[in-house]
Amino acid sequence: MASRSLILMGQVVPCVKRNACKVRIRRMELDQNLLMYFKKEEFLFAHDPQKKCKVGDIVLVKELPQKLTTLITHSVDVVYPYGDVTCPLTGKKVIVGNYRDQIEEANQLYGKSSKAFDYDKAPPRGRLACSFDEDLSLNEDPLLDTLDDGNDVSLSEDGNMQIDPELEAIKARVKEMEEEAEKLKQLQSEVNKQMTMGSPTGLTPIPLSLDEKMEIDNRSVYVGNVDYGATAEELEAHFHGCGTINRVTILCNRADGHPKGFAYIEFGSKEYVETALAMNETLFRGRQIKVMSKRTNRPGLSTTNRFPRGTFRGRGASRAGRSCCHTSFRGTRRPM
Repeated sequence: MASRSLILMGQVVPCVKRNACKVRIRRMELDQNLLMYFKKEEFLFAHDPQKKCKVGDIVLVKELPQKLTTLITHSVDVVYPYGDVTCPLTGKKVIVGNYRDQIEEANQLYGKSSKAFDYDKAPPRGRLACSFDEDLSLNEDPLLDTLDDGNDVSLSEDGNMQIDPELEAIKARVKEMEEEAEKLKQLQSEVNKQMTMGSPTGLTPIPLSLDEKMEIDNRSVYVGNVDYGATAEELEAHFHGCGTINRVTILCNRADGHPKGFAYIEFGSKEYVETALAMNETLFRGRQIKVMSKRTNRPGLSTTNRFPRGTFRGRGASRAGRSCCHTSFRGTRRPM
């Protein structure tokens, strides 16, 4: 003899599923340590392609022999419309576990709550009219495959398919946010590419001779004690009165990308350097900056008596640099 399916009683709660209703089942669970019963709520989805279940309705659901989808595990057996249920013994209207006349008497004595349900606005539906046909085929629903695919298709009262405007607005907003995130990702990749290549155009940098480096350094200044939140555009605006600026370079830590607190500014002419040196100890973003002439690093030369680093390394390779830079370019210039 086949075992009978367990029938559960619950209340319909708001749900965005098109072919199912969300049912809240309340149970009393025994605590083995305290030997006391406590309320426990669980939620399940019942197949409801015709949307006969409304929010607040009391329904009887039973488990399906086979799951329709990952979420839909039950089917609706009987629907008791919220606020329109009649007790077959007394003939009185009931709501959940109380008679309506008792609730109305309490409302007259203590006043009606603003959150109380208005029974006069309850849908005029009968039990038989809201019962499901046992011959209804659950496997022939054309929208079952759309439940978990994100499609916003629903059935209207006349059986025609319609699109939920609220869900469409949410999808449009999500799509817009995804596009913005994609744009930010592209901008970040371009910045990383420029930092890696060392050129604003992404081309391979041309190696400079020592004389060319010295000529560029003679037109450049070192700026120390720079605020970590400063940008190349802000530094350019601060030194704009000194003369034409070709490039502003803010040195950053390659490991974490945080600024190191100093920068280099390349001017269009050597005469502008003297004017820039007069900006020493001026305030920039609330900090007193230090402006000095930029020195040229010559290979093999050191200001100390120790040997140059990387000369006697066992594997024959010197340690690579650990800095990166954020640069603002003016015109077509080769990288520093």
